Amino acid sequence: MNASANLIQQVYVHALKLYPRAFREEYAEELCTVFNLVTERAAQTGVLGLVKVAFRELRDLPFAIIAAYVRERRRMQMQNRLDRWFTHEPGSWQEILLAALPFLLLMGFPGILTVFSLDKIIPAVIGLGLLGLIVVILATLGIIGLFVELPRWALPYAGMPLALVAFVFMFALGMRTLFFGDSGAPWALRMSGFLAIFLIVVLGLTLLCVWLSKLLPLTRPFYERVKADWSLLSFTMYGGALVFIAGMYEDIVGAGWHLLLTLIPLVLGIWVYLRETRMSRRLWTLVLSVTAAMGIALAANLQLMDWVSPTALQIGPLALNRAVLSVILTWLTCETMILAPLLLRFTTPPRRPILAES
Repeated sequence: MNASANLIQQVYVHALKLYPRAFREEYAEELCTVFNLVTERAAQTGVLGLVKVAFRELRDLPFAIIAAYVRERRRMQMQNRLDRWFTHEPGSWQEILLAALPFLLLMGFPGILTVFSLDKIIPAVIGLGLLGLIVVILATLGIIGLFVELPRWALPYAGMPLALVAFVFMFALGMRTLFFGDSGAPWALRMSGFLAIFLIVVLGLTLLCVWLSKLLPLTRPFYERVKADWSLLSFTMYGGALVFIAGMYEDIVGAGWHLLLTLIPLVLGIWVYLRETRMSRRLWTLVLSVTAAMGIALAANLQLMDWVSPTALQIGPLALNRAVLSVILTWLTCETMILAPLLLRFTTPPRRPILAES
């Protein structure tokens, strides 16, 4: 009886070779495991049970193979369309535009509305609708980036939700009191502690996502690229820095020109990063771009804030108010996010330049 079951199982293994290669790579092992369990149970009922299992599989096999090839053809057609629109040569204008789109929509669009005073004319409901549309566009592009194996332009789209998820995670654990609560500790100490914990959480989430990308066939090419070029994680964190930089303008009215000026170094950073071949230059480009953007945000806080910010830190004759100290601490947080992947250089040195990758 065992010999009969083994024979049927071997025939089934060979029959799986008739399926498309992608189908076999993804499902063959699982199908074999399930079929072996079915045949072992059927063998316990006698020869008739094995015959029924073999007949059922033989009857369904042609239809299953045809369905698998139809699905594979449709998947390839969709993949080709996605590749045509969203897979571009490294450093091309299409790659740069796709990578810069979150910055253009989240910084440039509000800046234009403010400069032309359209924010005062547009009703609040329409404003919320436009914001929702921007979120949908960015989320859709982020999902598409996942399906085309996370090319470089898609990495800032991943950095933004990583930063937001880190904030949500901290608030869910009750860490909000470090910043907003009245614990009696100095504001500067509470702010520093909050951002330090945020760094631990967001970098931990990033490493977790990299580890998961190794396990999933869809994202495994991204994992291999990260091993070759650790600055890809810095570019991902560049998207997370956008969340902080945009937040610097939350309490400022009429900062349209400052928003547009902030956009310039951020987009230039993307342009240089995607066109530069040397990893060190790409990294320092991101660092300098964030520094310039934060400098403009600091100027906006000093010039346009319509309320007096209390002193948060006194260093000799130098008194830093909360607005200024908040920008400085946020800048340090963003730079740490970008520079943290530098540690990977000592464990996974780069093997080839990024422009050599497909």
